[in-house]
Parts: sequence; C-alpha cells; structure tokens
Amino acid sequence: MREIRERLDGIAEERIKFHLNEAISYRGAEVREERQTGSIITQSHVYGRDEDKEIIVEKLVNHVACCDDISVYPIVGIGGLGKTTLAQVVYNDERVSMHFELRIWVCISEDFSVKKIIKAIIGSATGTACEDLDLNPLQRCLQDILKRKRYLLVLDDVWSEDEEKWDRLKCVLACGWKGASVIVTTRSRKVASMMGTLPMHHLSGLSEDECCLFIVGKMRGCHLAELKGLNLGEELRVTHLNRVGNLMDAQEANLVGKPNLRRLEVSWEFDSELESQEKVEKVFEALQPHPNLEILMIEVYLPRGILQNLSSLRQMYIGDFKKLKGFATDLVSLTGLKSLYISQCPELEAFPEQALEGLNSLQHLTLQMCIKFSNLSEGLRHLSALESLTLNGCPGLVTFPNGIKYLSSLRELTICGKPAAFFADRKINEICDLVFLTECGREDSKLTVLPESIRKIDTEY
Repeated sequence: MREIRERLDGIAEERIKFHLNEAISYRGAEVREERQTGSIITQSHVYGRDEDKEIIVEKLVNHVACCDDISVYPIVGIGGLGKTTLAQVVYNDERVSMHFELRIWVCISEDFSVKKIIKAIIGSATGTACEDLDLNPLQRCLQDILKRKRYLLVLDDVWSEDEEKWDRLKCVLACGWKGASVIVTTRSRKVASMMGTLPMHHLSGLSEDECCLFIVGKMRGCHLAELKGLNLGEELRVTHLNRVGNLMDAQEANLVGKPNLRRLEVSWEFDSELESQEKVEKVFEALQPHPNLEILMIEVYLPRGILQNLSSLRQMYIGDFKKLKGFATDLVSLTGLKSLYISQCPELEAFPEQALEGLNSLQHLTLQMCIKFSNLSEGLRHLSALESLTLNGCPGLVTFPNGIKYLSSLRELTICGKPAAFFADRKINEICDLVFLTECGREDSKLTVLPESIRKIDTEY
C-alpha cells in the first residue's frame, strides 16, 4: 500500500510539473450524425407505403382527435423497412399539418436521456437552441410550449426499454389539448408495447414491385443509369448486373448520393460465372452505395474491396457464390456488423483469422450449405459478442477451434449434419453459458449424450 501511495504522489507531482489540469470527460451516447433524422422528405415518391400512410393519418386526424389523454402511436418493424420515411410522409401530409397546431420531430436513437430529449423537443418546437438548464426549468419551459395545444410529436428510432424514463417524459408531455399525439418508430415490439396507447402499426416488407426492383435491361448495358433519376426510399434491389456493359451507367446511378438507402440487394445471373472478377469489381465499385447502408444482400459474386466504406453495415447476406473460397481481410472494417449469413457457397473452405478480427460486434453467424467449409479458424476468439451460431450442411466441419472458449456471449448453438462429431470434440466443454441447443442431424447421427458442462441447457431434437 505504501508503494502505491508513493507512485500516486509521484504522478501528482508530474501533473503539477507539466501544468496538466484535472478534468472529467464524459461522452454520452450522442446520436451519430449519419443516423440523425429530420422531418424533411428527401425523395419525391415513396414506394409501397400509401396504404400505411392513410391508416396512420386517418387515426391521427379522425379517430383520436377528441381524446383527452395523449395518444401514442407506435410504428414497429425491422431495420430497413422505411419506418422513418413513413413517419416523414405522415408528418408532412397536408391533412396532418392543418390538423395539428404544432408539429415536432426528434431523433432519439440509443440514448433515452429525459433531459436531452426535453431540450431537443424545445429546440425543434421553437427553432432555437435550448439553454442548458436544470431539469425542472426545462420541464416547465416545455409545458409552457405545449400547454393547451394540439401537437404532433415524432420520436424517431427509439431503442430504450426503460419504462420509468418513458413515464417521466410522458408526464411532462401530458399537457396538450384534445387530440395531442405522439408517433414512435422502433424496431422493438417491447418498446412499442411499453410506449403505445394505440395498437402498434406493424410495418411489413415490401413486395418486389414496391421495394423498387430494378432489372438491368435484357440487352447488355441497358439503362442502369436510370437509377440516378429515381427518388428511392430505403430499399433497392438490382438484378442481372452481368448485363452492364458500360461502367459509366453504374457511376451515373449515383447510389453514393442516396443517403436514405438502407437496404441493397444486388445479384448477377447464375449462368454469368464466366464474367471476369475484374469487371465485377469495377461494376460494383462504380455502383458504390452510400456509407449509411445498413443491410447488404449479394448473390453470385462478392467483389473484393466493396466493404471498406460501409461502416454502418449491420446485416450482410452472401449467397449462391460458387467460386468463393475465402474472404478478404476487408471484413475487418465491418466493426458494427451484427448479423452475417452465408449460404450456398460450396467452395468456401475457411475464415481467415485476420478477417474476423474486426467483427467484435457480430451477434449472429450462420453458415448454410457450404460443403467444403472445414475451418472456423482461431479468429473465432475475436467474436466476443456472438450470441447465436448456426452450422447447417457443412459436413467438412467436424471440430471447433480452441477459440470457441472465448465466446462468452454465445447462448444459442444450432448444428445440422454431423452433430455427434461435434460433441465428441472436448472443446465444446468450454461453452458453459449456452441456454439453447438445436440439433437437426440425420436419424443415423442423432446426438445422444451431451458434455457434462452443457447437460442442463434446453435442447431441441
């Protein structure tokens, strides 16, 4: 203890000697700039949401117009379906703007700080930055703004499931006139149930026509550039990229200039595997989407280098790539990736250890019908956030790497094909925190004995 005190005294003397000041630095969970949203619609047409818009507008303008209590209408759906865009369309509808005396838009994201939200509401309502006051005067100020007004407040992208914080905010908001309403957009049904006073509006996936399906023309090199003139929503599917003959078409599509695009599906025809890898890469490089992209689904080819600028990517699907043997190290750049799904890649043999180093946010990994896959690699130890691992139709993979013991977050393991071989591997004894196990092997390879360390988990056969 004396030695520790002496070292601390020495550090204090060095601080004074070099004129260093004491300070506490706090960096709250601010909304990242690329995730911030606003009420202005940046595209002139939104595909496939007319019916959803009419339902919500009708509810706000007619059904709850005479309600004394504040009405909270949750819009819920998975990422990339267009919840924010739908809220923007409703917010800017002429009937809504005429019905509500005051309209306010606030982007919440992951930090549900009551004080910050109140300041943001005041700033949005008044058009001026709010002073950094204590909570009580801020509450009074907000109630003075909302009092006896029929207002519409949009709380976009809510993640927090803290009911106590929501109750505190709701109490402050409950001062408006009849028909005062709140729209909440969220991916979580739990959040929607907690906050909503009205039945939640489930946003379903769009049909192929509605999600802006773009098929490159039957003649090679036809009109990919027409994407430039389309005011896209959040979802785009482009097929038959093998028909692109002119790289300028791909460049003029200007996907990098479409920051609202959240989900992109691209594919080549199955009989186009004679396409040179160089051409494939040049086409996709020219078609490079905006860094805001969150979901990427890609079939038949995986161009090298395409992932380096996609820092916001959360989900990635790779399928039907007959020649894929391994991954380039640019997987490392996907530090925010949550889900990786790989299917029908018969030549894929292994994950290079380096390729997994940056995937420390990955929560869900699925390998399906990759018959030559035989090595998860020691890079598995980097997947500290991995919660579920699915191995289906990978007969070449019969053992786990030593890195399996570092998967401290793994809760669900699904193995199809050769489960008995896996559980003969003693390294599975290292997985102590599994809570759910699914085994779907053939009748002649049914798993009969679990390792001692995981015998108490729930299982499905």
